[in-house]
Amino acid sequence: MLADDPGNEVFAGSSSDGRVIILRVNGASTDLLSINADGSGGLLLLASAPTPVAPDEVFKGVTSNGRVIFEREVGGFTNLYSIKADGSAAEVPLATTLADETFGGTF
Repeated sequence: MLADDPGNEVFAGSSSDGRVIILRVNGASTDLLSINADGSGGLLLLASAPTPVAPDEVFKGVTSNGRVIFEREVGGFTNLYSIKADGSAAEVPLATTLADETFGGTF
C-alpha cells in the first residue's frame, strides 16, 4: 500500500463501496488499512503496538455495508466494534463478552 513500507500486506476483504481492506504485518506489529480499488486514498484505520491490529485488537471481517469489524480486549472484557472502511465515522461499539470468550461468524 505504501511504497516505502517494508512490511508484508495481506488482503483481508473488500467493502461494498469499493474499498480494499489490508492487514500490514511488520515484525510484531499489525495495522489495518483501507484503500480505494484504484490504489488511491490509502487510510490507516487501526495502528498497532506489537500485538494484533492494535493493542489487544483482532480483525474479524468486513460487512456488506462497508464496515470493518474488530474485537478489542479492554479491562477483562472483549468488545466488538465497527468502523467505516473509508474512515469517515468513529468506532461504534456493537457487543461485549467476557475476556475468555471470542466473537465468531461471518460478516
